[in-house]
Amino acid sequence: MRFANHLWAFWKARCKQVYEGKQINGRQVNFLANSYTFLADLSTHFDQEFHRVVQQGCNWGRCIPERGNICRMDGSYFDQGRSGWAYTLSLGDHLLQFGAFAGTASSPLHAEVNAMLVSLRAAMMVGWSSARFFTDCQLLVKVINDLLLPESLDWRVYSDLLDVIVIFKGKEGFTCFYVPRDLVLQEHYLANYARMHNISTVQHSYPSFPPI
Repeated sequence: MRFANHLWAFWKARCKQVYEGKQINGRQVNFLANSYTFLADLSTHFDQEFHRVVQQGCNWGRCIPERGNICRMDGSYFDQGRSGWAYTLSLGDHLLQFGAFAGTASSPLHAEVNAMLVSLRAAMMVGWSSARFFTDCQLLVKVINDLLLPESLDWRVYSDLLDVIVIFKGKEGFTCFYVPRDLVLQEHYLANYARMHNISTVQHSYPSFPPI
């Protein structure tokens, strides 16, 4: 499976270069292939706990020397409102919990708001009073940080967006930051998987993300 997924990832990288003019380096291809393998394994063992020996060093596919409570999330949206969202809670590279959920949303932004909302609730459930939240949705970050009025966005998102704002206003230790897509790839793949397979689950208490 791993060999076949690497072949597929190389083919997708070639298509990106030939048809879109995008250069994909070897590390990105390897991470993409490993993500395919992880998701294939996830489809078989999604409801089982992962008991695996963790990799040494950077287990996230992204070597970022961060410490403290960290939450990353992403939303996935398709036509007719089919959506998925996912989050991970960690202390640096030490994974505490991840969740993936399937449902409906009115727009891609709505899916991102749902991802933020479940992330906030998960952080509060584990007792966090301070945390950094990372998302690739610039509009959401601007609203949370008072750089954009929520009334200027899609009215169908307004109610859930207000819930997000209220939580951030009530938790002074919660901060929100924008990051590029490649820093939330794992959450992106989890959100897509939940949407495509209509699966919702929460897994927790792991020393790190399952090796992929």
